[in-house]
Order: sequence, then C-alpha cells, then structure tokens
Amino acid sequence: MLQQVPENINFPAEEEKILEFWTEFNCFQECLKQSKHKPKFTFYDGPPFATGLPHYGHILAGTIKDIVTRYAHQNYKDVQDPSVFVTFPLEEDETVSLVAWTTTPWTLPSNLAVCVNPEMQYVKIKDVARGRLLILMEARLSALYKLESDYEILERFPGAYLKGKKYNAYRFLIQNVLRLQKEEEIEFLYNENTVRESPNITDRWILSFMQSLIGFFETEMAAYRLYTVVPRLVKFVDILTNWYVRMNRRRLKGENGMEDCVMALETLSSVLLSLCRLMAPYTPFLTELMYQNLKVLIDPVSVQDKDTLSIHYLMLPRVREELIDKKTESAVSQMQSVIELGRVIRDRKTIPIKYPLKEIVVIHQDPEALKDIKSLEKYIIEELNVRKVTLSTDKNKYGIRLRAEPDHMVLGKRLKGAFKAVMTSIKQLSSEELEQFQKTGTIVVEGHELHDEDIRLMYTFDQATGGTAQFEAHSDAQALVLLDVTPDQSMVDEGMAREVINRIQKLRKKCNLVPTDEITVYYKAKSEGTYLNSVIESHTEFIFTTIKAPLKPYPVSPSDKVLIQEKTQLKGSELEITLTRGSSLPGPACAYVNLNICANGSEQGGVLLLENPKGDNRLDLLKLKSVVTSIFGVKNTELAVFHDETEIQNQTDLLSLSGKTLCVTAGSAPSLINSSSTLLCQYINLQLLNAEPQECLMGTVGTLLLENPLGQNGLTHQGLLYEAAKVFGLRSRKLKLFLNETQTQEITEDIPVKTLNMKTVYVSVLPTTADF
Repeated sequence: MLQQVPENINFPAEEEKILEFWTEFNCFQECLKQSKHKPKFTFYDGPPFATGLPHYGHILAGTIKDIVTRYAHQNYKDVQDPSVFVTFPLEEDETVSLVAWTTTPWTLPSNLAVCVNPEMQYVKIKDVARGRLLILMEARLSALYKLESDYEILERFPGAYLKGKKYNAYRFLIQNVLRLQKEEEIEFLYNENTVRESPNITDRWILSFMQSLIGFFETEMAAYRLYTVVPRLVKFVDILTNWYVRMNRRRLKGENGMEDCVMALETLSSVLLSLCRLMAPYTPFLTELMYQNLKVLIDPVSVQDKDTLSIHYLMLPRVREELIDKKTESAVSQMQSVIELGRVIRDRKTIPIKYPLKEIVVIHQDPEALKDIKSLEKYIIEELNVRKVTLSTDKNKYGIRLRAEPDHMVLGKRLKGAFKAVMTSIKQLSSEELEQFQKTGTIVVEGHELHDEDIRLMYTFDQATGGTAQFEAHSDAQALVLLDVTPDQSMVDEGMAREVINRIQKLRKKCNLVPTDEITVYYKAKSEGTYLNSVIESHTEFIFTTIKAPLKPYPVSPSDKVLIQEKTQLKGSELEITLTRGSSLPGPACAYVNLNICANGSEQGGVLLLENPKGDNRLDLLKLKSVVTSIFGVKNTELAVFHDETEIQNQTDLLSLSGKTLCVTAGSAPSLINSSSTLLCQYINLQLLNAEPQECLMGTVGTLLLENPLGQNGLTHQGLLYEAAKVFGLRSRKLKLFLNETQTQEITEDIPVKTLNMKTVYVSVLPTTADF
C-alpha cells in the first residue's frame, strides 16, 4: 500500500527498519546470487572500520571517500575537493532558499533533510547579483562570497528558528498519486513498457535530461571521474525540483484533465525510479526507503520476470537514446534564462512574484532562439506572473542604451592613482563599445585591460529614441529582458489575493496537513480591512481554485472542528483565518436567498440572486418583489417578504441576508418556514476569461441558475450560452464554454446540463472581425 510521506522522518529509526528488511529477506546473499555468472571485479580494501564488522556498505564508503576521490585529487592538479553549495527552496515561500554545504553531493538526489546548529547565528540575505533570497550560517558567508558588497543581510536568527522549515523531495509525487486515488478513484500504476510519448514539452525535456545524465554518468564512472559527475548531479536535482515539478504542479494535481495528469505522473515516476537506481550504490539506505514506497506504483505486468523486492536487486539504468532530444533541452534552457532574468528584475524592484505584471519583452538576435522561447511562452507567463510576452530582435525600438560604472573597490585598489582617469573614461564609453565588451569580456581603457568583474553594466532608456520608464531591463550574454513594472489596480488586487492564499497555505503546513486533507477556511478582516474584504470577495473563486477548499466569511460554524486559528497582518489590515476539519462543497459566487413563495393559494420554492455578476445588479426590496412577480408568476398581489417572523423593510441591506431563506406572502405573516442551508436550485458559477463585461457591468465572476423555480425551467445548452452572455452584458457576442481555464475541455451539446451542477464554467468570447 502506498504510504503518505511524513513531513518529519526519523532517519536512525528508518535505517534500522531497512537493515531489518535486508536481514529478513537476506538481500546481500541474493545480490551475490544475481551476480554469480557475471564478469569478476576484484576490490582491495584496508582493515575493518572501528564502528563494527565490515559489510558492503563500508566497502562502498571506502571506494567513494578514499580511493576514487583521492586518486582524482592527486592525479589532476585542477581537481577540487568534492564539496559544493546547493540551495533548497522552502515550501512555505519558494522565493527563499536554504543554502547547504556538503562533501557528499552524490547523496543530494535522495535528500530529505538538512541540519542546522540550533545555537549558532544564521542570516537571511539577498544575493545582490542574482536577486535571490538565501538562508545560511553567518560564519559561512565568507566561503560563499568574496566581498561583503555581494550580499545584503535582511534578518539574523539562531538555528533553532529554522526547525521544521520544509522543502520538497519525492513527497510531491506521492501526494498527487494519493490525491488521484482519493478524488478520481483512479489507481495509478507505472509501466515503463507502455508509457506513451507525451505531447508536453517539459515531459520530453526532463526525460531527455535524465537520459543525458545517465549517459554521462556511465562514461565518467567507468573512468572513476567522480569529480566531474558531482556538478551534473547537483544540477539535475535543481532542474527536477525547481523547474520540472514547479512548472507542472497544476498538471500533477489534475487541473488540466486526468489524461494529462497521468502523463505527468508517469514522467515523474520514470525519473524518480531511474534516479533511485542510479544512486542506489551511493545512498543505499535512503534509496531503499524511497523505493519501498515507490515500487507500489510499478505495474506488476512490467516486471514479471524480475525480482523487485529491493532497489539493490535492480540493475543500473541504461541510456535510452530515443528519448534524448537536444533541441528540446536547448529550447528549455533558453526559457530558463528568460525566467531567471525576469526574477532578478522583480527582486531588484522588490515586486513579489505574487503580484502580476503587464508585459515582458524578450530581445534576442537569433530568430531560432525566439522561436524556441515562443513555444514555451505559457511557462514564462506562469513563472513570472505576467500577462503578455513580446518577442523582438530590435532593441532600438525600445530606446535601450548601455552605460557603465566602475567597481570602485576592485579598481581603486588595483589602479590606485590612475583610477580617477579610468573611472571618467569608463562612464563615457558608448553603448556600442559596451555591447562589444559584453561579447568579449575584455576592454582596454586608458591603457588598462578591464574584465567583467571590473565594470558594472546597466541599461537606460533613451526617451528621445522611444525609450519608456515603464520598463526595467536585465540581460545575460545572449538575451535582453524588459519587464513592465507598473502594475494597475486589478493586478495589485490579484497580488493581495495571492497574499491571502499564501497565509492559508502556511497555516496548512503549520498544521501538518497534506493536499488530500479536507478542510474549510473561514476568514475575517477587521473594520479597517474594507479593501481586504472586497479583494477576497471578488477573488473567492480564484482563491478556491488554488487552495482547493471552501472559503467562507466568519462566523465559524459551531459544528466545525477547529484545527488552527491565527491572526496576521496583511498590508495594514488584520486578517484572522480559521481552518476547520472537513469540507463542504463550494457555494455560488454571487450572494443569494432561497425563497418560499406562499401566495394565490399555492406554494413553491426557488432562488433569487442578490447580485449578478458579483458586485453588479444588486437587488433592493422593490426589485426583489418585481423579480418574484416575473419568475414565479405571482400577479395582482401586494407582496410581503419575511425573514423568520420579521418583515423586511425597504432600508434592509439584502446582502446581509445572503444564504438565508425568505418567505414571500400575500401580506400575512408566514407560518412555519422550511429553511435550507444550501442553495435550493441547481447552479453553476461563471468565470469570464478573455473579455471585459459590457453594458456598464464590472464583474467577471457570476452565477447561473440551471433551474428556477425548483424543478422547473431547466436550461438547455443553447439556453446556457444565452444566459451566460446575458450575465456579462455580451448578448451580441458568440461564446464558448469550458470546464477548465486552459480551454481544453469544451462544454458541447452532448454534455447534459444537469451534470454541470455546482461546477465552475469558464466563458470564452469569440473574436469578431473588428478585433483584428
């Protein structure tokens, strides 16, 4: 049975379990049997270790630490000790990474935890060159940076503060396989013989990258060049966790449909299983721990003739040349460069990734490179949270000029008295001279040869030639990126909504909840948080889609079991959030009331939407009575509306009654009212995608009743299209309706309308000739 990966792992206890497993099934002797008829390989080791009797684990450690690395170090002057720095993004905030130092970097692919000293001082810093936020021991700053000016210290704290901070490993795969089983009742089994070629470019890329790594690993390890393998392993760990998993979170969670989800899971399974096999000789305990859980996912049909009890029974993977696609690897590399440049600009301007921006312009002189970047445009949009990507080969169109500043500390020490004249000449260098310097890395100024570390290059915008202050620029040796850093109010609002999501997800982690745990989220902003309340209300569907849990305003239902409650400051407002156990289905996006109509000798039930779209067409009492007369056929009668036994007056704010049951009578007080805690009629929520609402409307989220009164006037597919257009004031436009935001699952006439009940339908407006 597949086991959820715990947030905290007791490594000594797990090693004991693995040893018991190996002993119970006599795994070492079984390995010897499997290799009995293979070519002999003789290995000579020194005396047994002081910690116990020798076994093949000691031989392994001796091989790696004493012979292979020592041989490489002593025979190649340029070889360094195999110690590296590697970063681990935190789950709670992926813009912040832990910096770890290790002399055994080959263990990183199966890494599950990093250690800190609880009493020593740690710092959170900003890397000036890369714009990244990092956490590391303050005493180790000098090992990572040559100059204090290369970083900015933001916070100081003892190591104990970092206890419990989490980062992703193979846990993400397990979580989403379990989600698939629970939510979709689909059993996921991996069969490497029946895996289909994925149409998704990132799947093809990571599989290609994995095969390239295997090929490199085979060649270098055959020559015992461990020191060349280490950087590639570190790079692959970064690629898998910080790029593939990050870019495919939505696919792995099933948001693009089940078929696409299964393909993503197959890809991740393939990579992780190959990685476990590749690393098994070096991290026998951790790879065994991972494999014993992962092997539950292996289709028994694919391994009928193999003994798969232990990871150490499996042979090392062999290169599958047909999966290697260098063109795809190059295209993704181009995309990564653009994203990294954009992140540096955001960090430089202190604009968190939560806040969307209008446009990114990518300028590259190679049309093929631009074509590659275009094919991966959607990932740039998602990773940089921008609305639009523009590609160009003409930087003059944007009035961009290069200027230079000397590094005063570096050049001042070196040039001494000549520094002043050199500084003046550096500042007078033309944009064309600096572009040449970018390509060659050297330039002669006043008789002195200068290099990259001596000069800082900056981009400016010449307004006389079309430059504009709305952009901020950054470049590498090939691409130049311009980012529009002037967000409008709607983007600020969305950023605020993402801040709310961030607070909710942090509380989830604090409670040790996993994605399949069902919860309900309640919120309350203090009176000065009017703006915050309005943002949450207008982005309820967006927040729900992300957190996959109902979001409700206070009060918390007395019957709910509270898991955690916390108050937090958010942009000057106090936000209180409560998570409760269990989940109720999401309600309608718009405020509503249920109705009991008791008039003209008959009784019927129905619903009235108090606004539609959200924030527009709000009803007062007079309009409510008019709509009741129209929809429910109550004519020639003076109506009275009651909540409980109290008659509603003209000054009553009907929105305050949202979710309640009202009784409409011919004037007399009602008798017993049959109230309901949920909306009586079937309904869908609407999300407008690619157009602005018309007819003086503002809202892009609405609700559509599929019937009203209860059991009557059911909508057809054509009626659905007509009413959706009517909600957003788009009666003159043609629409298409979809079940997902990526518009891959269209709602066609053969889909029964009633099956859409309580779902979100995405509304796409078809272009007209006037749009071109």
